[in-house]
Amino acid sequence: MQIINAQITLLVNGEEKTFSEEELVAILEKHFFDTTTEQKIHNPISGPKEGELFEINTIDIDRSLFREQRKDINQEKMRQTILKALSVAKTYPEMYCKTFWTLWPVKAWKRKNSFELDKLAFNLGGHIANWVEQSLEWAQRIRNGESLEKICNDADTANWYRLVRWRHDCYLRVGGAGMSDNGYPAYHVDFNYLHPYADLDDTVPLVVLRHK
Repeated sequence: MQIINAQITLLVNGEEKTFSEEELVAILEKHFFDTTTEQKIHNPISGPKEGELFEINTIDIDRSLFREQRKDINQEKMRQTILKALSVAKTYPEMYCKTFWTLWPVKAWKRKNSFELDKLAFNLGGHIANWVEQSLEWAQRIRNGESLEKICNDADTANWYRLVRWRHDCYLRVGGAGMSDNGYPAYHVDFNYLHPYADLDDTVPLVVLRHK
């Protein structure tokens, strides 16, 4: 490469081409802009995916992300639920303030009841998430860059509901089920308490995994 009188001569495809400094800067800026844009398209911020571990690091979640009150009812409910979960985590750090992972298993069965899904979570080496762990998953997604609006208002991208143990140790389904085309957001909590032996054909357990 030669620089002569603010001009730069480069060998391009076997031929010498001369560019002014301004032309070369414009070319490089366009290249890096296009590359960054392409990376954003192919690698968007995403949350948990079926069959993949999703890492949750509670001590890295900043409460200030949830400081602002929301006019949208669902957004405000989730904000308050997350703040309560963070308070519980602070009270029981040995349980919630160590890195853990959630997993949406790939559904390879036709139907299972809540007890069977609970047993499946155990056989996978973990347990079904409680309301605190589910709330921390939502919080981690927002910490990772997803918007609160997306989680509360947009249709869930998951194929199946997730089974969790909510308050009072009751089984509830959370999120949406794309296979059922219901349009529920990831924050959706179905407060119809499930009978432990009722068959569920559109639900997987939300599994929590920790270091032994």
